[in-house]
Amino acid sequence: MKCTNHNEKEALGVCVQCGKPFCEECLILKEGKYLCTEHRKMGKAKFFKSPTLAFLLNLFPGLGYIYLGFYKFGFLIFLTFAGLISLGESDCDICGLGIAFLIGFAALDGWRKAKKLNLGELREDIDVVSGQITLGVILAIIGILLLLSNVFYVDISYILKLWPLALIILGGYYIYKHLKKYKSNI
Repeated sequence: MKCTNHNEKEALGVCVQCGKPFCEECLILKEGKYLCTEHRKMGKAKFFKSPTLAFLLNLFPGLGYIYLGFYKFGFLIFLTFAGLISLGESDCDICGLGIAFLIGFAALDGWRKAKKLNLGELREDIDVVSGQITLGVILAIIGILLLLSNVFYVDISYILKLWPLALIILGGYYIYKHLKKYKSNI
């Protein structure tokens, strides 16, 4: 992301007052928050979002993200929550664990994202694109399983016993990603 005032420079952060990206030359750190040249003369820097409220709202998965302005991600989190509840009704042994994890993750992640927004950190630092891809894959899998069990009357209980395979694939992906990054830095 480029600085609003200097198109040739990379932005260091965003002003907590106006939300525009600025470079190191255009920002100052005041009370732990970034302010641009226009807003640095103002009094106390305001907080955009309450981390505690984001945490509490995300106890119902997705609401805290909507409060923070991450509408798509909040909707995807809610769809995942609803899908896990639906799968739980079809004798899914691990769906309760998945629901508990989703609620805990959403609450803590909402708190963390609110803190980052209030500090004026770059929006790319808290972007949820990779999370949306992962969540999209999870939603597609949940949808396929529900379709199989509802429309084609397929017993999906044996498929659900293969959930550790997803952990193996995810772990392998992260190892591959780390090794690729490590080789590019050499």
